[in-house]
Amino acid sequence: AGPMCDEALYGVVFTVDVEVNQRKLTEYSEGGLASTNFGPLSGQVISACKESLRGAIMTSSPRLVEAYLRCDILTSSTGLAGTYASIGSRQGYVVREDMREGSDIFLIKAFLPLADSFGFVDELRKRSSGISSATLSFSHWRCNEEDPYFVPKTEEEREEHGEISVLKNRSRKLLDGVRKRKGLLVEE
Repeated sequence: AGPMCDEALYGVVFTVDVEVNQRKLTEYSEGGLASTNFGPLSGQVISACKESLRGAIMTSSPRLVEAYLRCDILTSSTGLAGTYASIGSRQGYVVREDMREGSDIFLIKAFLPLADSFGFVDELRKRSSGISSATLSFSHWRCNEEDPYFVPKTEEEREEHGEISVLKNRSRKLLDGVRKRKGLLVEE
């Protein structure tokens, strides 16, 4: 989440071109200041650089990366409808469905967003009348393509997505949830 959630960045590289004034550098080193300290402004330069890089990321339409769990489900044909309903209600998606030969047992492989997985196994058992069972394990990270800062600007966008007061996409809900848990400012 980086700057959106006030967190550190990983796997990001910035290329900064720096031009050094040789005359000023020589005056600085000859005056003896270079050996005693980095200078009175070194902390301010680092802070300014950090904030400018943070601003650069925020203006480049950042996206959230979301953790996904692998969900292996065993169910019979009678619990299949409840199983698919449980996966769909949690924004999950099915990757594979196999039937074991000689029985009516299905093995379903699906992926669920981690944020939506809490209470999934209980819901799965309720909807399938106790027939389905699931095991969850971490699988991968996936970029959420929705813009958390999307605001409809044109008339067509307003008709399609609704007014700003009603609009809150999945990315925005995730972002607001993280910011609330951290005690950061949340735009209402």
